[in-house]
Amino acid sequence: MNPRLTTLEPSLIRELNARKRPGDLDLGLGEPVLPPDQRALDAGLRWLAENGCRYSPNLGFPEVRAAVGAYLGRPAEEICLTNGSQQALHLAMVTALDPEKDEVLVIEPGYPAYAKIAQMLGLAVRTVGLDPKRRFAPQADCVLAALRPETRLVVLASPNNPSARIWPARELEQLCAELGERWLVFDEVYRELYYTPEPPPRPSHPRALLVGGLSKCASLTGLRMGWLGAPPELMPLVLRAHQLITTAASTFAQQVALELLTNGRLGDQRPLYRDRLGSLLEALRASELEFVEPEGAFYCLVRVGGSSLAAALELLEEKRVVTVPGVAFGAEGWLRLSWAGPPEEVREGVVRLAEWARLKLSRG
Repeated sequence: MNPRLTTLEPSLIRELNARKRPGDLDLGLGEPVLPPDQRALDAGLRWLAENGCRYSPNLGFPEVRAAVGAYLGRPAEEICLTNGSQQALHLAMVTALDPEKDEVLVIEPGYPAYAKIAQMLGLAVRTVGLDPKRRFAPQADCVLAALRPETRLVVLASPNNPSARIWPARELEQLCAELGERWLVFDEVYRELYYTPEPPPRPSHPRALLVGGLSKCASLTGLRMGWLGAPPELMPLVLRAHQLITTAASTFAQQVALELLTNGRLGDQRPLYRDRLGSLLEALRASELEFVEPEGAFYCLVRVGGSSLAAALELLEEKRVVTVPGVAFGAEGWLRLSWAGPPEEVREGVVRLAEWARLKLSRG
């Protein structure tokens, strides 16, 4: 068996979710519960009825690549349509790096799959942590100080999972200006779920690899529709790897994406999440818990101190609330709450978390 896989730690997110019992409040798994846009699904089905469900070209249908390119501000020739954004992450690393000598630097807190995909590919991985005392605010200086000559690729997400922070333009510009010829994987799968006055800025770096998809912003996690935007010099290798791994993205999913992109509906659910964020913040402020105010996505980090895994297990057992321990993301001492679910359940979950925290404090 492949030792690179056997030595990978299992997902704490899935492990905690597997312990969920009927009646538990689920603030754990990061999956939207809003219904998807039925018009886009119907458009995809009509296309299949008229054209059949044949293979697309390996990189995707030209008109869909063009639509994604317009969304990203890149030529269609620099776009590969993928089976979800996680395949795009894999493609970025498997094509851009040499496992014999290159290193990946992952900015934490961050999605656990970044480091695990790199490890699966035999790449050296290090992490650099943002300061919890500054509520995990993005800091270019912190990342740049962690670079080594062998560091060839940096991974960041904006909006971030789990901190829900967005990289400000000035920090992103500084990072890009000083990265040199390194690659930058920029995961923006939560891009359309932002609550700041302006959309999240994108990197202006010649070796930026843009990763996105429909899963989170359009409530289409099961559709598995993602994309990778890559510089032209990398695209021949992207094509080669993509056609060997999966041939092409789903024909149906591509047509759904085309409908959403060409009609500008990727951000339609943002106002609903903004309302839910208001409900969450009201509950958190009343609870007196320490938390990181979300700027995007549908997550929130709440400070519990000590072992976050022990805290998550106790909270599940004693208060029947599912959360995810921050240690899974490089944020020990914090719990990740997902507030994508019904607002009344999220508010009740926060109340129970606050009760547990007060009880823990009284125990000493």
